Amino acid sequence: MIALGYHTIHEFDRGLERRRDTTHGLMVGLHEAAITKEGRLWVAATKIDRALEYDMRTGSLTRQFSPRDDTALQSAFDLEPLDIDTSSDNRALWLEHGSKADPSHLHLNAVAVAGNRVLALFNRFGAIVDLTEQRVLVRDDALERGHNLVVLPDGTLVSNDTHGRTIRFYDAAKGELVQIVDLMAFPWVRGLRRAARQTEHQVAKPLFVRGMAFFGRHIYVGVSPASILCIDWRTSALEDVYEHSDDIRTAIHGLAITPDA
Repeated sequence: MIALGYHTIHEFDRGLERRRDTTHGLMVGLHEAAITKEGRLWVAATKIDRALEYDMRTGSLTRQFSPRDDTALQSAFDLEPLDIDTSSDNRALWLEHGSKADPSHLHLNAVAVAGNRVLALFNRFGAIVDLTEQRVLVRDDALERGHNLVVLPDGTLVSNDTHGRTIRFYDAAKGELVQIVDLMAFPWVRGLRRAARQTEHQVAKPLFVRGMAFFGRHIYVGVSPASILCIDWRTSALEDVYEHSDDIRTAIHGLAITPDA
């Protein structure tokens, strides 16, 4: 099992015993990850707007994409290159860096693999981008609040509107929205919101949607208070739920389904 910290990939066995930690000078503000069949892991280094691939057997950096240095994407989003020394250890250097104040900051916070192509979510611009082919696949203002990216077997792209509480499906070839699952349409979810134990922490909000995984005919979605929704993506039906907490300060921040689940 994999968990991401600010600058480290943590590996655990099924008993939750830590097996190995992997870190690197470019692991700055890690968010979402995507595992490939070749035993490699793509991670989103959100602070520095990079997608990084690591060999999980050796812990070495094998590939990377820096979209702010790509001319096609610079033109599409009116971007300036990021001034960064990639040979330095950037983990501490960027800890207090106010990257969100940078108008060119992408907030690249999710990656996904579609065949030989690597895709990413640019939260700041509400865009899903093909990093391999340097082209924009989807633009949607709702994705400016998104945190996850999943590719279905038919190529459909799935992301979430974290604060709008919807799951959004896109035709990658046309760049069009083709389906919306409104989580507030489910009585159980509305009940969770009403039952959420409130706190004085203004940052914490009920039904903060984050964490998403695909397996078979189901999309698993995380919300706060920490709960997981099991949705049939073909029918948009809520089929099962798991409620871990009623405290809105606890939230799901990532989900993955093991192949033998």
